[in-house]
Amino acid sequence: MSLAAAVPLARFEEALGPGRPAARAMTNTAAAVGRAMTALVGGIHLDGGARARVGGLFSRIGSIAWVGEDAMDAVTAVAGSGPAFLYHLAASMADAAVGQGLPPGEARAAVVQTLYGAASLLREADRGPADLTAEVATPGGTTREALDRLDARGVPEAVAEAVAAAAERSRRLAEDAGRT
Repeated sequence: MSLAAAVPLARFEEALGPGRPAARAMTNTAAAVGRAMTALVGGIHLDGGARARVGGLFSRIGSIAWVGEDAMDAVTAVAGSGPAFLYHLAASMADAAVGQGLPPGEARAAVVQTLYGAASLLREADRGPADLTAEVATPGGTTREALDRLDARGVPEAVAEAVAAAAERSRRLAEDAGRT
């Protein structure tokens, strides 16, 4: 079982020798509170029983998804790096709230509960993020004004660039790992 970022599974299978089962995982810091998103890749010798044991182990720290090795760079960019994106957004929101007069402790509490509630609704709702956004962003309202500002500043494009940069870095790290 490997948690090594960007090291292809084939490298571990080669090191373990013929017929030895291997798996690779990419998880995130939410494992600390049992809410991680973990992507798993099974090697060619990972049988059903071993696959169930690996899945069972990681399901104890959150949700799991079995993916192909070719998806791991994208998973690394979104699930691995994603928590930092959210923490960065949370810090920016809290700082902005303080700038608008909310005391720091109350700003942090408001941001944390807002993001937690929104993430919970996103998980439980039968609607996607665009639909949930539309429900909040009424024409002429405060949310629509704020979203228009974010869009004008290129936030969606910046997020796409950040995910692409993290995925590309993961690919480069994998290439470097293959050379050593």
